[in-house]
Amino acid sequence: MFYRITMHRSAAALPLVYKETLRTLGLKKRGSVAYQKVSPAAAGMIAKVKELVKLELVEESKTKTQERQERKSKPGFSVMGSRL
Repeated sequence: MFYRITMHRSAAALPLVYKETLRTLGLKKRGSVAYQKVSPAAAGMIAKVKELVKLELVEESKTKTQERQERKSKPGFSVMGSRL
């Protein structure tokens, strides 16, 4: 099991402690995603910055290329409805 952590809010005006915690979790910019194994240490860090992140529990971690392929749209187009 893994935590999928997404940085939802910026830490720009927050104390250095919060910025270092986010950096330790692997989050750099707003919208960035990191995976951490489920552990008490990771849970403690997440609890410290809980207002800034979104958290999901997933079975497996994904690489950046896998996440990019998942978001990518299929080539071409399809007609959804007709106005005739």
